[in-house]
Amino acid sequence: MINPVSFESVYRSAYSQNAYQASKISHLPAAQKSVPASDKICISTVGSLQQTAAKAAAAVGSIPLPSSQRLSALRQQIQDGTYQISAADVAASMLRRSFSSEA
Repeated sequence: MINPVSFESVYRSAYSQNAYQASKISHLPAAQKSVPASDKICISTVGSLQQTAAKAAAAVGSIPLPSSQRLSALRQQIQDGTYQISAADVAASMLRRSFSSEA
């Protein structure tokens, strides 16, 4: 989501810069006015960060969530005291996380 305050400040800044450039060109004689050879686009740091955030949000939205039936079964096992934790699985998970965070 775009922050309206930052979007407005970026817009005003870009608008004032463009207005300043246009005022400099409009005062030049016709022979000195130049026409740009091609269009150019520049993405601000804020725009780049917003684009990255939007991509990250889309990626998080695509991660499958555990089913409610599976969660209900786990909750029931925990409440009943029948949930068994595998020490080997816990150790393997700890090692995977340890090595993946160092990279």
